Amino acid sequence: MPKPVTDAEFLSRHVVVASGCWKWIGTLRDDGYGQVTMAKQKWLAHRYAYTLTKGPIPDGFQVDHLCKNTMCVNPDHLEAVTPRENNMRSDSLYSRPDRKTSRMCRTCCQIRESKRERGAA
Repeated sequence: MPKPVTDAEFLSRHVVVASGCWKWIGTLRDDGYGQVTMAKQKWLAHRYAYTLTKGPIPDGFQVDHLCKNTMCVNPDHLEAVTPRENNMRSDSLYSRPDRKTSRMCRTCCQIRESKRERGAA
């Protein structure tokens, strides 16, 4: 089990990169998110950074990385949002229907593109 750290130690576990992100250099989970143990409780590093600098995360909210960098703990790059908002901001396939985009199979896409090239679409 990782040794608990103080707030000052937590804030020292990042490096600032050209994008302005504070890249977490502590423990990383398999999914690329930083992790830290504070007061014998495991936290996602970005959630702890948000809580430490902006206060509690509202009930039912998630912390979104505005920079899309899961290793970032820069409080200016973090925002508490609803799960729906977080999903709509993501690039995942699951969020695309919420953005009113269509999904088609490869064959349908080829037919549509073929029609477009002929000027029939």
